[in-house]
Amino acid sequence: ALVEPATQLMLTVKSVAARAALLAALDKATGAGQITIVKALGELKAVEAHDRLLAFAKDPNPAMRRPALAGLARVASPKSFPALPEAAKSADFRYEPAHAMGALLEYAKQLGKKGALVTSEKVCRLIMKSTDDAERLATRAAALAILADFRGQSALPDLLKAVDHADRKY
Repeated sequence: ALVEPATQLMLTVKSVAARAALLAALDKATGAGQITIVKALGELKAVEAHDRLLAFAKDPNPAMRRPALAGLARVASPKSFPALPEAAKSADFRYEPAHAMGALLEYAKQLGKKGALVTSEKVCRLIMKSTDDAERLATRAAALAILADFRGQSALPDLLKAVDHADRKY
């Protein structure tokens, strides 16, 4: 019953001790309380929770998968690379309740911010390759924007290719 206020306190504190307390509480919590803690660990970018978040990312409940995938994206560990693209691929790179596609885009962005440009570019190119249809062009454009943000002028060929895309909306 006190999971939510205690978790909010830990989010305010934002210390190593707060992350450790949340990680320790994770085993004792169930249901909505556990989802709240997983979400908080992701918001705190708790690297030490990576392996636990990875396990929750495979949970059958999309209400649990969503914060776990979002947390993995924020932590932006190279160890998350197989899991996040796989989750998006299983959703056919489309919107679904666990929001795997959004997590994959955020992962690419966070990797770029951390300086892991090769992996960020790899993720962006995977998304762009997998979303070249009218229904998913906005997703493709989001990946191209991330690529351009971190590659700068080196992304010019990709941007020029986008200008020449058959779908003018793109």
